[in-house]
Amino acid sequence: MTLLSSPVSCYSLMADEERKNLLTDHELDATPVNHNRRDSESFTKWKESNLRGLKRKKKKCKASKKGKAKGKKNKVPKRCKGIETPNYLPEKPLVGPSPSMDQQAVLRCFTALQLAEYNTFNVDAYSNWYNESSIMVVGDTGFFLGGEGIKEYIKFLTQGEDHVFSGYDVDQTTLGVLPIKAEGNECIVTTYAKTSIFSNYIENPIDFLGAQRASFTILDDINNPYPSRILVSRTDVYTPPGLLAYTLTGTKTEEFATKLCGIMHTSCPSTFEENCYTEETIDDCVADLLSLPLANEDGKLDDKSFGCRVVHAFFVSTNNDHCPHISFLPKYDVNCLVKCQTSKGITNEDLFHPFELGTFAQAAASLGFGSEQWNVRE
Repeated sequence: MTLLSSPVSCYSLMADEERKNLLTDHELDATPVNHNRRDSESFTKWKESNLRGLKRKKKKCKASKKGKAKGKKNKVPKRCKGIETPNYLPEKPLVGPSPSMDQQAVLRCFTALQLAEYNTFNVDAYSNWYNESSIMVVGDTGFFLGGEGIKEYIKFLTQGEDHVFSGYDVDQTTLGVLPIKAEGNECIVTTYAKTSIFSNYIENPIDFLGAQRASFTILDDINNPYPSRILVSRTDVYTPPGLLAYTLTGTKTEEFATKLCGIMHTSCPSTFEENCYTEETIDDCVADLLSLPLANEDGKLDDKSFGCRVVHAFFVSTNNDHCPHISFLPKYDVNCLVKCQTSKGITNEDLFHPFELGTFAQAAASLGFGSEQWNVRE
């Protein structure tokens, strides 16, 4: 049994009513309150403020509603000062296919891709092709760094049955291959095909012309005619404009917004608190999210949008480094990046050569797609 030698300790263990009765004249005399008006409203307020443990002063939230409305930026953390955003765009001018390419070098690039069994959707084998410097750029959703970052995005599209998407399929019978560069061990190869995506929020599958440009280095000796090891430095992904935003159309509901706020509350408690949300005011979080557009006017999801938070909330389930990305207010992440606040404005024209874009348009037309290059299956 512990002996309590301090009067303050005894005071803290008393019931609320007993504490009130222990407010002595000495304590009252220490206040500027008029003692002849001890029953006045001012005295009552003072008395309540001195009841230790009964009422705690609520911590003032730094994120004002005015700041939220203006989208006020937070200060740059010291650890992020001087750090530049990685270059997510390919070098200019964009490399296009050349009729003078060495056909043996082209064949070697194709052979390397085949023997390396390169497959963007085989996320379990990513360590065979990507490293921490690899980058994937998707015009409508932004860029993803490293093999793990790329894996998170592909899993969002292909394994997100508990979140948004229930499946993803590439029709290999429609596959087209376009050599862009073949110089020594340096290769760029573009592939395109009819692709289908299945959403839990849209009744029928969506078919579209999908494509990607893989820039990679063959790691085998230049004299090896059967190379099987490659390192993919960047992957540029082509999707028809506005397609990805459409696939999320059914998510912008109060129910889904509540789900997103629940994820922020349980997986990102500090982010939840920094946005001035509490369990009692979670409706404020829901209202804030529903006030955002699903995507911006250009169909981009990397802006301050509801759709961007849908994407990154899936990542949060396995990696809370994405917590700053689902914040309503701008927050720097572990890589000193601020996401889901301002779109990078990346277009397919930034990523692909006009010859590639023309090839995609022809392929889409041959597959029966209209000018939008996608449709909802009937």
